[in-house]
Amino acid sequence: MQRFILFLGHPLYALAVVLATLLGASGAGAAASPRLGARYGDSGAIGRAISALALVLLLYCLLLGPLFQALLGLSIGARIALAAALVAVPGFFMGQLLPAGVRIATRAAPGIVPWAWGLNGATSVLGSIAATALSMLLGFTATLLAGLAAYVAGAAVLVFTGTAAEQPAP
Repeated sequence: MQRFILFLGHPLYALAVVLATLLGASGAGAAASPRLGARYGDSGAIGRAISALALVLLLYCLLLGPLFQALLGLSIGARIALAAALVAVPGFFMGQLLPAGVRIATRAAPGIVPWAWGLNGATSVLGSIAATALSMLLGFTATLLAGLAAYVAGAAVLVFTGTAAEQPAP
């Protein structure tokens, strides 16, 4: 968020653009999730989404600072459009994960689905607090890499344990 504040020139612009775009893009990813799950299997769709997310976040770690620096002279409208596009890409991939995970959990053990929703809510709050603290201590790039590591670890667990849940019951 800090880089977007600097790029857009005001904290309110950054909050509005990042929050609205992330909500919309993750909703689009959630809407696409059933089709991708049908095509690749839910575990396969999660693996693809995490791979794409990893690539995007690694590119952002390398290129976002120089890109913002080079394009700082654009009009505010162009900077808002660019910021929205940059947030939408990872948001779309992140939005695919929870629906696919819930489908896997529903097949494997329906009783854990309410717990999964609760855990999602709790980790969302704790993750945003941790991300703020981490970015203040170690910087934006370290925070992105830590978030990426958390997604990869979660996806690895889900992919390796979720594959059995995708098999039809005997």
